[in-house]
Amino acid sequence: MTGFAAASYALLEWEKTLQFIAIIGLSQTIYQRVASYNGPEDFKQDVCFLSPVRLGVQAFSWAAGKLENNRIGLPTSPSSSDVQNRVLQAAAKHESQTSKTEVPNPSPESVTPLNEKVDLSEA
Repeated sequence: MTGFAAASYALLEWEKTLQFIAIIGLSQTIYQRVASYNGPEDFKQDVCFLSPVRLGVQAFSWAAGKLENNRIGLPTSPSSSDVQNRVLQAAAKHESQTSKTEVPNPSPESVTPLNEKVDLSEA
């Protein structure tokens, strides 16, 4: 019965299940890699092998930036001018709504000063 409940939950929450499996797999991979080191020199060699990966990531991000600037494919984010126009429209709309429903300022005579005591016995 417990296995059926776990399988049902895994199917219903399949995204979380996949994330959990990925975390377990990544953790096992890192642990096995670290456990295979014979000393600090092995770690230094692994770190030296990461420099081509960094270069590849830089090349990929550069290429992705060029593709986005050329407007190939669907836009992934609105342009700054679109955002500015929307903000200005929203501000103008908000301003027009507040001017229609403004509450008039109370007159100074109708406001009770803080240092005067008010008689609350009738209330």
